[in-house]
Amino acid sequence: MNVKNEMIAGGAALVTLAGVALAGYQYRNRHKGYYREFDLDTLEELTGKVADIRFSGKDNSESKGMELILQSDEKLIPVHLGPAWYMNMQRGNFKKGDIVTVKGSRADLNHKSVLIAQELKQGNKLLRLRDENGHPHWIAWERLS
Repeated sequence: MNVKNEMIAGGAALVTLAGVALAGYQYRNRHKGYYREFDLDTLEELTGKVADIRFSGKDNSESKGMELILQSDEKLIPVHLGPAWYMNMQRGNFKKGDIVTVKGSRADLNHKSVLIAQELKQGNKLLRLRDENGHPHWIAWERLS
């Protein structure tokens, strides 16, 4: 093998390794925003009006998330619901102006206080997003101990 072929083969191997490393990193971090720790010690319940509905992440991405901006006692509070693909599968939609009650865990995200929703009530409907331990319903497997 000459030096030119060795350089091409080495470059191809390097590109392959970089691709594998990038794929692993993306897989590990793809849902980071909605898989963060749910702290049962910071549970609270808020009632307010839906001021806005926002989506985060890339449009066709599996990691795209959905959040409500809740107007409660003169404050706007971001409420993280879960992945958009999961929220779109649920019956019933939210719209601006709806009155909802959210039970969730208070968290700090990028130096901003947010609520990670466990359940959401709207009229006589209840949407459970996480179980009593805060485990997301969109994850089928859970660690037993």
